[in-house]
Amino acid sequence: MEIIKYDNTSRFKVWLLENIDTILLTSFYALSFSIPFLIEKPQILVGMCINLLITISTLKFGLKKTIPILILPSLSAYLHGILFNGATIFLLYLIPFIILSNLIYSSVIYKVGNKYISVILGSFLKTVFLFSVANIFVNSFNLPTIFLTTMGINQLITALTGGILAVIFYDMKNNSFVKNIF
Repeated sequence: MEIIKYDNTSRFKVWLLENIDTILLTSFYALSFSIPFLIEKPQILVGMCINLLITISTLKFGLKKTIPILILPSLSAYLHGILFNGATIFLLYLIPFIILSNLIYSSVIYKVGNKYISVILGSFLKTVFLFSVANIFVNSFNLPTIFLTTMGINQLITALTGGILAVIFYDMKNNSFVKNIF
């Protein structure tokens, strides 16, 4: 009887090893949508968690498989606002630019060789892009000025902290995540 139990455990381990990337990526997708609902505030923590997911996913799975993580958090944040009466039409206008800024961030991480430099450079480019868009919206379409902070310094802080933490975690667990569990 013990042999059968061991055999089933071994099969599960083999299945898990064969499917760990799919399981991990699917979990990242679910988390990227869920985090705005689960954490809500402070926004700095939400942004840091999302940028951590973007960074780890880009490093582990590449840019193409990371694309849903670039999109889902913004949609989730907007839906959360609709469901809980905190939605602002201004966020809807900014969603395409937030997604593009995440693409800029992820692309730099994907293309630049040094992980730390890529996070720093990607964070600055993401922030400059989003702040520029927010500035245009504030000056041209009367977007509330609070968006200059949320799309400026807050983006820089969340991208840098989330990205650097992700690189640290990635380097600690890279290529040994499953080996350490089993």
